[in-house]
Amino acid sequence: MGRLPRHAAFRGRAGTRRAATGRARPPRGLGAAGGRLPRRLRRADHLLHQQFRPDRGEPAGAAWAGPAARGLVEPINVRIWEAGLDTSYTERARMQAAFNATSRAFGEFFEAWDIILTPVTALPTPPIGTTEYLTLSDNPSVLDWFGNLWRNFAYTPLANLAGIPGISLPMAAQENGLPLGIQAQARQANDGLLLQLAAQVERALGGRWNGGRRPGVHVAAA
Repeated sequence: MGRLPRHAAFRGRAGTRRAATGRARPPRGLGAAGGRLPRRLRRADHLLHQQFRPDRGEPAGAAWAGPAARGLVEPINVRIWEAGLDTSYTERARMQAAFNATSRAFGEFFEAWDIILTPVTALPTPPIGTTEYLTLSDNPSVLDWFGNLWRNFAYTPLANLAGIPGISLPMAAQENGLPLGIQAQARQANDGLLLQLAAQVERALGGRWNGGRRPGVHVAAA
């Protein structure tokens, strides 16, 4: 048996030695940042952490979904958790198989092609303040919320699912004045190709992304 991490501990009944790896101490810089988290966020993090304790006596997740968590966890996230309580491992395995098949299909595609170009969104860009696509939504149906989400954001989540890089480029404006962008995706770990493509497009546009318009708060204004 190899050496245990420094933060490992032993616990269990007398006469037994059972390794239980504890939470590693965060790097000093991260620890300092975490110490400044608002109390409400620290409480929410604690409630979520409780769900992964195998030694709890009550049903898993009881504290997280209870009244103490309301207002700390966004409503759609609570509903997603509740909807998944009765999901069988057979369904979970079937879902993971679909993810793996999708990822392998992307890998096969990139054996012959370098880049996929898609719109950033399938529908016009929603204005700031729109909540129907956010986990702040008050939609009572998780399935309806996901269906609505995927009707608009049908392209970008595929990069997360397949573990491939993606980049969005604000190329034009829609009739309502909001940006219209394209997304480029490449094979796994080929981020450099996307950055080269973006640099070429930027030169072709003379550096005038989104028609040269910049929002009031922009990194170039710092």
